[in-house]
Amino acid sequence: MLWEKDEIIIGDNKYTVDHTTGSIKRYNEKSKMWVSVTFGCGNETKADELIKTLTDEYIQQCLDTRKSPT
Repeated sequence: MLWEKDEIIIGDNKYTVDHTTGSIKRYNEKSKMWVSVTFGCGNETKADELIKTLTDEYIQQCLDTRKSPT
């Protein structure tokens, strides 16, 4: 990876992706806690798949927002 961390924002949720630890986390306002998913070493493919899914969801939400009449 060219970067160690990046962020993906979907709706009101901001996901922080840490490529060095293989984890994705976000802050849950309701519970006032961090929610973290760690994939562990050697499972980079699953982490990358989840990052791609979150990115695709974000893009779809942006496209849907542009299509909806306001």
